[in-house]
Amino acid sequence: GGTATVSGTSGGTFSFNTAPTDAAVIDPVTGVVSGGTSGVTYDVMYATSGSCAANSTQPVIANTADDATFSMTPTCDGGTATVLGTSGGTFSFNTIPADAAVIDPVTGVVSGGTSGVTYDVMYATTGACQNSTTQLVNTFDNPILIISDPTSICEPNGIDITASTITAGSDIGTLTYWSDAGATSSLVNANNITSGSVYYVGLENSNGCQTISAVNVLFNSVPVLNSFASGGVYCSGDFIADLSASITGVDDYILEYSLDGVDQTITSATSPINIGNTEGVYVLTSLSDANCSISLNDTQEIVINITPNAPVTSSGALYCVGDEIAEIIATGNSGVFTWYSDMALLNVLLINAGLSPFEILGQTTYYVTESNSGCQSLSSAVAITIENCEITIPTAYTPDGDLTNDTWEILDIDITYPDNIVRVFNRWGDNIFTSIQGEYDNKRWDGTYEGKALPVGSYYFIIDYNMEGKENANGIVSIILNK
Repeated sequence: GGTATVSGTSGGTFSFNTAPTDAAVIDPVTGVVSGGTSGVTYDVMYATSGSCAANSTQPVIANTADDATFSMTPTCDGGTATVLGTSGGTFSFNTIPADAAVIDPVTGVVSGGTSGVTYDVMYATTGACQNSTTQLVNTFDNPILIISDPTSICEPNGIDITASTITAGSDIGTLTYWSDAGATSSLVNANNITSGSVYYVGLENSNGCQTISAVNVLFNSVPVLNSFASGGVYCSGDFIADLSASITGVDDYILEYSLDGVDQTITSATSPINIGNTEGVYVLTSLSDANCSISLNDTQEIVINITPNAPVTSSGALYCVGDEIAEIIATGNSGVFTWYSDMALLNVLLINAGLSPFEILGQTTYYVTESNSGCQSLSSAVAITIENCEITIPTAYTPDGDLTNDTWEILDIDITYPDNIVRVFNRWGDNIFTSIQGEYDNKRWDGTYEGKALPVGSYYFIIDYNMEGKENANGIVSIILNK
């Protein structure tokens, strides 16, 4: 359109001298033409209204409007703008987007958008003849990346996340591998991952758009044999503990081993696993849990030695003080004999087959065991009694038939000296009595000789004890008569 300036008589009226063919209108007071078309000529008339009314016409050509044309080039998250017409305008969204996309009002760059979404962009000029246009820009699609997590495997094997099975079904493009979601740290061992974690795969298409997705890599820990124990050397009759294998893992467990070279297998849902207590050499060869297996080479041995029988010993004996005491001898199965002074077998006296008893008055019991390959027998006991055995030899007696002291009684002579011989002599040295060896108490001297009573008097006696180390006794015994 255009504006009018009255250079003559004011107060007139403006109108179109020739009616326009477009939508242009004219203000009759100011003469302003508006709503017209740029570059079009309008025929405007001004008429005064005084006593000497007059009119005149003027053509007005509407100025050409700004050229607001521009183009948009799509990107992966928006687009870039190129102004084809009048520069210096302002960009904005003609339709506000529903996502987080933003537009730079100066450059028209749309960013932060969503792939595959259409954005409505407007460019408006700022000159005298402002104009605006809009363009739709449809962002590039990001590539479709389908990730199939690899099957977990047992340590210490590696997993190849570059395998085609990991990204099967994805779009065609260039694959990259990263240790972080921001794709800033490249993964150099993607074909041999040995540590369980979350890794990232990137896929870039021909438009330069990239999709990054996580791939979960899991490893199953191998079972661990914590301990294999309770082997050892035992004696027959001992309590023998079961061999036990302590395991860490995921049940159920399968333990393979050999016993004296014969293969065995145990399956268990719990740990520790009791293997048994049979004598022999056990070698663990492999261990499996619900996920993984390992090889083993752990050995335990159970040895059961025979416990000897209680030793056979010399019999207990009774001795008199001063007697020569015989050595006590223990026999058995060629083991080691140990003598003790107590039944609890705490105080060792001697390690030898023979023991010389101590000369202790009264009864002393000695205990002996036999040991072979670390196994000790039950004990055998031997009691040695030592008494004060000096007998009393009466110096007189009364063989007068009153039944009191009618014989020469030497108490306990046969018990104390079982091989004794008693001899009696008269004053001329004639042997008038000799006892049977060891049987004096069975036939004592009764004061007679050859059946005749002997007269009152003193008689000489000799007692032969017949015991090594014991000297013979001799002296005087008198016959006294009470009648």
